[in-house]
Amino acid sequence: MAGIVHFSNYFRYMEAAEHDFFRALGYSIVTRIGGRQYGWPRIHVECRFSHPLRFEDEFEIRLLVDEIRRRSIRYVFEFTKLVPGGEKIRLGQGSIVAVCVECDPASGGLRPVEIPHEIACLIQRGSRDPHPNPAG
Repeated sequence: MAGIVHFSNYFRYMEAAEHDFFRALGYSIVTRIGGRQYGWPRIHVECRFSHPLRFEDEFEIRLLVDEIRRRSIRYVFEFTKLVPGGEKIRLGQGSIVAVCVECDPASGGLRPVEIPHEIACLIQRGSRDPHPNPAG
């Protein structure tokens, strides 16, 4: 009713960016390696809002790998939109902590495991500066 995007959509946008990130690595968020099936359930999510995103606004979401542990990844997401004149406005920032699990298709159970080497070696820790200064 207020003409702004509902807060829950930001979590969908972060999830979509995470899926795109895995596809860019050549994997899926649910993938098989060596006969084992892996997934990435979330154990923590949060989002802070700075400016409203209005319906039909075009925006960018930037995913940064903030921390990699043996069994988990912490992503930071930066939301920005371009306004007339070329200026970018920060809409907000979110984060997801996802843990790597092995999925047992027979029981449906999930067991935390180390991130497979095939995936871990492709992931690089991202910059914590979401708006680097190109001049300096």
